[in-house]
Amino acid sequence: MRKSFFLVCPRCGSTNVENDLSRDMLAWGGSTRKMCRNCNYSSIVFPEMRKEELKVFKKKIQKRKAKDRRRINETEISKGFTNKTLDLLLSSWYVFFIIFCIIYAFMFFFSRNIMP
Repeated sequence: MRKSFFLVCPRCGSTNVENDLSRDMLAWGGSTRKMCRNCNYSSIVFPEMRKEELKVFKKKIQKRKAKDRRRINETEISKGFTNKTLDLLLSSWYVFFIIFCIIYAFMFFFSRNIMP
């Protein structure tokens, strides 16, 4: 009975939906998101419908107003870092901090042997 239902993309109406295995999702330890392979829309919630309901749903997608289309597109922002400058800044500070800790540990442990 469950096989008669399909996951449907709320943006384009495609049934080509799979688990989102992108780098951002795997970094969190697994993927609870789905991703449409036709339009790359990624979200936690994808509606399930029967094949008969699919045609009606696709017609409703075509009749959507611009305001509704924008609202669906805005939900993508929650997926990982979208600000690449911030991502680069945070990762560079992380690398700087690790190098600083290594140098400090080296100085702390080996400076005792040098001084009498």
